[in-house]
Amino acid sequence: MKIKILLYLAIVSLLVCSCCINDYSDKISNALTNQLGKEMKEYDYIFLIPNSGCTGCISEAEYFFKSHVDDMKIKFVFTRIYSRKELAIRLGKSNLQKKNVCLDYENLYFFPECKESMYPVVAKIKNGVIDKLENMDILLSTYK
Repeated sequence: MKIKILLYLAIVSLLVCSCCINDYSDKISNALTNQLGKEMKEYDYIFLIPNSGCTGCISEAEYFFKSHVDDMKIKFVFTRIYSRKELAIRLGKSNLQKKNVCLDYENLYFFPECKESMYPVVAKIKNGVIDKLENMDILLSTYK
């Protein structure tokens, strides 16, 4: 009996977790498509970086940003911005004013109900539409 209950709880937990991940992917995809629209055709990747959350991941994403900000194949989107001034000091005011940088002050790309919002995410763009969402390792391995 205990095994049946544990198995049932495990299955329910997996379903809930997978639904949240799909829900997050749908929300991000819809937000990017609605806000950026045809502009997505200009990029191979859209790199969504929250300003707070997983600090190690965000530090790595910001380092990547500073190293690749001039690559016009990547659109950088910063969300969950608490301090414009702090962000400008950390990343460089001129970097944040580039055409391929978007500052999401309205948190259109942040969904607090989804724990995945605290991690950087990369949208791979193909023919002007989102092909898939992945963690930032795809960019780190592509741009060594």
